[in-house]
Amino acid sequence: MSAPAAARRPCASRVQRLRAVKAAVRDSVATDVAKVEDVLDHSLGGGKGLRALVAHVSCDWCGVPLEDCNEIAAAMEMIHVAALLHDDIVDQAEMRRERPSANRVFGAEAAVLAGDFLYSRASQLLCRAGSQPLLAAVADATNLLAEGEVMQLAARGAAPSREEYYRIIGRKTAALFAACAMAGPVLVQDEPMRERLRTYGESLGLAFQITDDCLDYAGAEEHTGKLPGRDFAEGKVTLPLLYAREDGTKAQRAELDRLFAARAAADSFAAVRGLLEETGALERAREDAREHAARAAAAVEEIDDSNWARMLARLGTAAVDRLG
Repeated sequence: MSAPAAARRPCASRVQRLRAVKAAVRDSVATDVAKVEDVLDHSLGGGKGLRALVAHVSCDWCGVPLEDCNEIAAAMEMIHVAALLHDDIVDQAEMRRERPSANRVFGAEAAVLAGDFLYSRASQLLCRAGSQPLLAAVADATNLLAEGEVMQLAARGAAPSREEYYRIIGRKTAALFAACAMAGPVLVQDEPMRERLRTYGESLGLAFQITDDCLDYAGAEEHTGKLPGRDFAEGKVTLPLLYAREDGTKAQRAELDRLFAARAAADSFAAVRGLLEETGALERAREDAREHAARAAAAVEEIDDSNWARMLARLGTAAVDRLG
């Protein structure tokens, strides 16, 4: 299988794509409402733009006009940032991307309304693309994202099954990655390519989220931008903890439960990190992330060996390489 012939223009670099997307975001969020501008100026900086990159490469690969590539990728980035704004309010988070969160600086009311503004502007950009199937795919993804966040909230402080964990991250993370990946073939109505890129996006999203969950225990903030222990403090039971419960001895499971119940104590997080290393849970979760990244790479390699395919495969590798 090969991508549409129209895609045979030069393949832009990752830096060029991000620069174009950021410019499209800036142009699209302009408003004369000062408070909204302040929150967006604070919130739209930083981040790796991974979802936007996936959408941009997907559209470019299919020969979509570059202006549309930029705007569709910008819309995906806006949806992601809007979700982060709302998540931080729910989690009462004080930091985001190594700086104070928008809800801490401007208040929850301003942050949630800025998130609503981003969702609506993203919808406007997608409408301009003139594709009802693309609008439907993104609407489905944002609905699943919201469901996943509610499911995670409901599971807070408890240990879900591994199957339930995957259902949660499949909705809250992988669904939007899949919509980004499918954007190009949806626009040009290439069904076989759409299905392969759906597999790619879903697998990449799972790899990314599992890696993120591992970074809560294995990362250093200066290297990852993620504050260690945040998920633990918020009572989120993620894959490393689930594997520690599965693989640990009875005594280790009891100690893990005790530490999790007493997670507000100053020494609980360090002790849990020690248990994750002892049980091999972190390495087992890392291996799962690597397997999902490999599945993502295989899905694009089935299409062709173009620069676009190789760029998407490298994004999967980069997602899990954050663990070192």
